Amino acid sequence: MSNSLELATRISAFAFVVLSMLSVGLTLSIKEVREPFKSTRLVISALAANFVLVPLSAYLITRAIPLEQSLAIALLLLGTASGAPMLPKLVEFATGNLALAVGLMALLMAGTIITMPLVCQCSCRGCASMLGLSPDHSCQ
Repeated sequence: MSNSLELATRISAFAFVVLSMLSVGLTLSIKEVREPFKSTRLVISALAANFVLVPLSAYLITRAIPLEQSLAIALLLLGTASGAPMLPKLVEFATGNLALAVGLMALLMAGTIITMPLVCQCSCRGCASMLGLSPDHSCQ
């Protein structure tokens, strides 16, 4: 029973993401998605928030709250993984700027593709000891 529930949850989550992105992609043109990027201040603010403030917050939480090593590393990895695929659907429900949400999500996912391998390598090798964690178990 537990395995079938887990499988149903995974399939439902995947279907939600794919169908949400499909519905958003069919309602916006490329021109509409590019329009919010004309505001340099907005783009820089979003990038700074997602690639500096959120990871820094995750780091500060690992320092302020005593966590097991695996939980601390997981929190750091989650804090650096930007671009949640459900963001446009949440913005649509909130009647926000859907074009901005789609454009930022694409930009954040591209940035995450670049930064995540660096973060993973850092958390496995050097950052674990910087956090006061045992580096010998961080790569398992």
